[in-house]
Amino acid sequence: MKKLLLVIILLPTIMFSQTAKKKVHEMVSLKIDNPFRYALKYDAKIFLVQYKKWINTNVFAVSPGLSSFEMWPDLVSTIAVGDWKFETKQ
Repeated sequence: MKKLLLVIILLPTIMFSQTAKKKVHEMVSLKIDNPFRYALKYDAKIFLVQYKKWINTNVFAVSPGLSSFEMWPDLVSTIAVGDWKFETKQ
């Protein structure tokens, strides 16, 4: 009987970053890597510091094996992502 060794390498899939110059906010970005063979759809909300409230934001599906980048010029303290789905062709 043969044994199968399964090795799973977990790489960062979601990255949230803020850029500033001389301590002045410039931009907030979200990068999502899709390691799957189907497009990955999700919903996102951002919390805008200026308005002190959550805002729905439009995001694009992430194509298989690629990454997506979303950027906002606003000062965002939190990004909530959810409702993950695979987009399969019928």
